[in-house]
Amino acid sequence: MENRLMLKEGTLTVPPENSELINGCALTRPEPDDRARRVMENLTQCAKKYKLTNKPLDTVHEAGETYTSQSLPATVLFPPFSVSKKGSGSPDWVADFVYDNKDPNAFYVKPWVYMDSGVTEYWLFDVRKKKLYLYNFEKKGLIPEVIDGPRRIKAGIYSGLYISYSDLFAGLD
Repeated sequence: MENRLMLKEGTLTVPPENSELINGCALTRPEPDDRARRVMENLTQCAKKYKLTNKPLDTVHEAGETYTSQSLPATVLFPPFSVSKKGSGSPDWVADFVYDNKDPNAFYVKPWVYMDSGVTEYWLFDVRKKKLYLYNFEKKGLIPEVIDGPRRIKAGIYSGLYISYSDLFAGLD
């Protein structure tokens, strides 16, 4: 799969505020609440711990990174978490959150954009219901695996990274 989603250098204004552009259409992103921030912090800590001991050339990006698509004109995404392998500017693993499990942008549009852009894995957290929708594009395409209870979750971009469901959703009760 070819990476076609790249880090955007400099600033970019996307109207309205707190939105992303997909093929020129502005999609409003929900503001992260404390629960969403906590899950993203937990995921980032797990990824950074693994990176420090196993993959020092990889980069764990936190919220604020801007990605543009080379295959879709006027597409700009702001995932709250992403990992680029071996220092490339293209993400291999992206995570986001959703508050409404009927949001078509989160469940249909963005997974397709990420898959088309060469991302290997997309994790979508429903923090209110404590669910993880795990899209592994190389193995299952656009069909997510739904994880809604305690177990070890394998990060597909690494052969040895397993993350506990309980660790991801720690501190939400």
